[in-house]
Amino acid sequence: MVVVPDLSLTSPRFQDLANAINLLKMELLPENLEDTQFSVRYYQFSNDDLSRLSTQVKAFIALSHAEIEAYIEKMAIEILTKAIEDLWKSQNRVSIPLLTLMIFFPQRKDNDTLKFNRDIQDVQRNKLETYIDDEIQRVNDAFRKRVKDNHGIREANLYSLLLPLGLKIDIFDNLWIREIEYLANERGEIVHQSRSSMSQPLNPKDKLEQVHKIIYGRDLENRTIFNGLIGIDQELRSLCV
Repeated sequence: MVVVPDLSLTSPRFQDLANAINLLKMELLPENLEDTQFSVRYYQFSNDDLSRLSTQVKAFIALSHAEIEAYIEKMAIEILTKAIEDLWKSQNRVSIPLLTLMIFFPQRKDNDTLKFNRDIQDVQRNKLETYIDDEIQRVNDAFRKRVKDNHGIREANLYSLLLPLGLKIDIFDNLWIREIEYLANERGEIVHQSRSSMSQPLNPKDKLEQVHKIIYGRDLENRTIFNGLIGIDQELRSLCV
């Protein structure tokens, strides 16, 4: 049985991801993959069974990629919304995500410099508040467009979506990034090639472990390999507190 780490401290978005991957596993992959004898049985399958199973594994890879991408994009928008709607507009608090977003999406150049004097301070104060609101709305729109235009979970995609929210680059383990890139490459091959052109059978246990490591940072025997997506989720949750 695959051991899933405790999810009680993860975000609801991450829990949705974990549930989605588990459903894909049950719907697309054979039972008892964790059995030590599965690899032996796998190599005894007929060519027709291997072909059919390989198609199911390809679907598992492509749909797992889509679920991970959806998690990252939804989490990014959730943090953006909390930073602007909950903390800035409701509490007048500047959070790390809002601050870093303003840096990643620089202010427009405006020659109409605000200069205060006592006689028109109320007018100028209103103008300043309007200017700030406009700038935050501009940043909000720009980041939402970046999320909408995102396609994939490669290293560049992750940096583009998560670093502007205040996540530090050293949270991304190099070995984990390598696994993400490999999954993205496989997904690209699957969706851009015909079924017949991808004749190499795929071992479902290997691919389940690959996705499991990306999400949890552990192999199917529950040994820690690197900091997985579950660790990044914890960092993302801490950004807007």
